Amino acid sequence: MNIVPVSSGIPSKICTQLKMFANFDLEAPTVLIYYQVLTAEGERVEEGNLILTSEQFLNWGVNSKIVIDIILGLLGLTEGEPTTTTSTTIVEPTTTTTITTV
Repeated sequence: MNIVPVSSGIPSKICTQLKMFANFDLEAPTVLIYYQVLTAEGERVEEGNLILTSEQFLNWGVNSKIVIDIILGLLGLTEGEPTTTTSTTIVEPTTTTTITTV
């Protein structure tokens, strides 16, 4: 996801991306979140683990936005504007020639 650009790391780099991965323990009421803070080019500048409490886990439900907001808050980051990408597919015209022999 995009984040508002922030300076991080040594040497300092501008980070614009956040990746998060959840690791569930089915026998525990908590969730381990592994995160990476990346530059626009995908270079990992910061990484770590966060543990969501049982209350945070229960509030998660089916709305991931709740957890994203918690993680952004814990890391002191702000969600940025989504990236819009435009793709163009070029299809070359084809010519079919039929040859009939007699």
